[in-house]
Amino acid sequence: MKFKRNADGSLVLDADGNPIVEDAGEDVAKMVQAKVDENLKDIKEKLDKAYQARDEAARKAAELEEQRRLENVKRLEDEGKHTEVAQLKISHMEGQLKAAQARITELTRDAAVDAAIGGLSFQSPAAAKAARREIVDQLVCNEEGVWLHKTGVSIKDAVSAFEKQEENAFLFKPKQTSGSGFD
Repeated sequence: MKFKRNADGSLVLDADGNPIVEDAGEDVAKMVQAKVDENLKDIKEKLDKAYQARDEAARKAAELEEQRRLENVKRLEDEGKHTEVAQLKISHMEGQLKAAQARITELTRDAAVDAAIGGLSFQSPAAAKAARREIVDQLVCNEEGVWLHKTGVSIKDAVSAFEKQEENAFLFKPKQTSGSGFD
């Protein structure tokens, strides 16, 4: 800690006779942050391990499911039930197709939203992420596969309206002004 000093080098004292600390708020904030980081370190490590275990369990479950499916297909082929085998393969491929189409739809929606909000000036990356999530949650896909706001307007118009809403102003950097505009 650094103490305030007079011109002659002596300590500046408060009304109770205690030395006055310079930038105490900054020092305290650093100490608090260091303690918080230290305390959260173990929790973060445990969470990382838990997520890894969950992901590994999901991967193993998917592998087992695929192995069972392949064994079932082989058994049916050995029994000469070629129609059932073909039907199982078709249904499996339909499931893969649906998953791929859902992912493509999600990615096209996300790309359109990212393009629409790309020119906006957010306060922080967290504010941009919150705005993006808010906008995405209000989108629907029409029969033609086009993403629109639930009111029916385009994504670009929805983003423009979102930016103009007063309750969302805290997400954006304040507009800079350079005076009154009079000479």
